[in-house]
Amino acid sequence: MKKALLSILFALIFVSSITTAQEYFRSGIFLHHSTGSNIWGPNGGNTSIPQEIEKYNQINGLTGDKACSFDEAGWPVDPWNNDWFRWNDIFHGTDETADITPYLQQNKIIMIKSCYPSSAMTGQGSSDDLSRPNRRSMWNYKYHWRKFISKMAEYPDNFFVVWNNAPLCSQNTTQDAADLSHEFCSWTKEVLEKGLDEELGEFPKNVMIFDFFHYTCDDNYMLREEFMKGSGNSHPNGSATEYVAPILVKEMFDAAIAYEQIVSSIEDEGDTLSIQIMPNPVNENSKVVIRNAEQGVYNLSFYDSNSKNITKSHQITIDKDEVEFQLIEYLDVDYYATGIYFMHFKKGNTEFTRKFQL
Repeated sequence: MKKALLSILFALIFVSSITTAQEYFRSGIFLHHSTGSNIWGPNGGNTSIPQEIEKYNQINGLTGDKACSFDEAGWPVDPWNNDWFRWNDIFHGTDETADITPYLQQNKIIMIKSCYPSSAMTGQGSSDDLSRPNRRSMWNYKYHWRKFISKMAEYPDNFFVVWNNAPLCSQNTTQDAADLSHEFCSWTKEVLEKGLDEELGEFPKNVMIFDFFHYTCDDNYMLREEFMKGSGNSHPNGSATEYVAPILVKEMFDAAIAYEQIVSSIEDEGDTLSIQIMPNPVNENSKVVIRNAEQGVYNLSFYDSNSKNITKSHQITIDKDEVEFQLIEYLDVDYYATGIYFMHFKKGNTEFTRKFQL
């Protein structure tokens, strides 16, 4: 009973801290080709992305307009090519046969990917590759990703999920190509997404990268044998679906729901209380900015999605209209599991909460 009351209290506190209408990012479309279709499932396996979404809703008590849902489509179609250079063209509106605008207008979440030929990388490359945009070089891939992710930042009313490369099976690749694909996919997660790329800089808050490559490759950075559709077939099988689908669903909707709170905090204006956590999903560099809070000494606590207190209470002084601090001063972000958490401030009868994602 105590746990249930605490959950209700948090919900009321959280709603009271937001003055604008809640905008949900809980539905969308997966634009894919054959590999994506296999992971959508069930692909001969025991689950699928739709089934995992049902489980996610049940686990998190999401019903009605708060429930998550998703659709899928084989796209782009004409031609049947979804390599990275083409996504760059699509998002910049220069692909004459693939207009993504209707999908952007009709869906809050857009999930895209390339297919396993993207792992057939040819070398490091150079700026000379601009004349050959379809060359699968490291230079070209980084160029295309920086460009289309920068474009995604111009659509804050959408949340984007981008898969990195799909690995090739050992029969269809070389060790050099596999190593290059590993290097590129590691860069997408460890450099680009963390805002450490000198050219892109801060990573957009409305984009997340799904590390499909490293979830499905072996120690040689080739498709794990138990995930192969058949000998010499780089398509993922039902076992891959069973492994990837629940991870994908959790990571995607955890991130999209966390983005809802970023949108809410960005929209706070004037003398309205505003709590921003940037970046969110958080990392060791995330900072918290509080504006227009009642001044005084607050107790700061952190809770998981089950309303369990995960740290000791800290005291923080708010003595001006805008206060900023590093999240890591109060929470060891590397210690806790990925998921949704709450930061709770309390001073007498004044209290407010902000949701964030690890």
